[in-house]
Amino acid sequence: MSRGQHVGRRILGGQVTIHLVCDVFGGDTVDAGTHQRWWVHLLRDLHALTEASTAKGEALGWASIVRALSDEAQMWLHAHPQPTDEEREQQDMALTAHIHALGLQCARTNQLPCQALGTRLLRHDDERCQIVLVDRRSADHNLVERRIRPLVVIRTISGGSRSAEDTNPRMALASLGETWQARGVNPFDECLRLLSQAAAS
Repeated sequence: MSRGQHVGRRILGGQVTIHLVCDVFGGDTVDAGTHQRWWVHLLRDLHALTEASTAKGEALGWASIVRALSDEAQMWLHAHPQPTDEEREQQDMALTAHIHALGLQCARTNQLPCQALGTRLLRHDDERCQIVLVDRRSADHNLVERRIRPLVVIRTISGGSRSAEDTNPRMALASLGETWQARGVNPFDECLRLLSQAAAS
């Protein structure tokens, strides 16, 4: 299955009010809505940087500070369970400014092994702390991945469907079922509504 941008655009259509939690891959960068960039992959790369034998003291210190910013955003949310919009904006601006400064620190030099990570921070510096700015936004895809994991395990054990004609309906039904469950609606009523619409068209 393709991870190109055209897939995201086809699925999301013209919706521009959604909030996307995504990585920095090209296929994740679609025009619709605003983005919260994952910290997970960045933190893994920071860990790999600290484990590298070529890492110097300055790079190690930089990686530690960047890693601490992720914790700072989460701790601020725990300390402010019901922040005002103004408090959210102020905290987001402060964290974004710090991220931008850290990105510049390494992106402008060829001497540090963290240059690529510094450039990545700069590219999405205003999309790292949307969890602070937007209520109930997640910093990762862990919940979604845990929800689809049982289906993936079943598909692996059973050998999966043997054709696109079998796979597509199964995946579509699974997606609908999970969506209805997340929204707290009755699957029977939703199925009846969809079937009624199809019969009327």
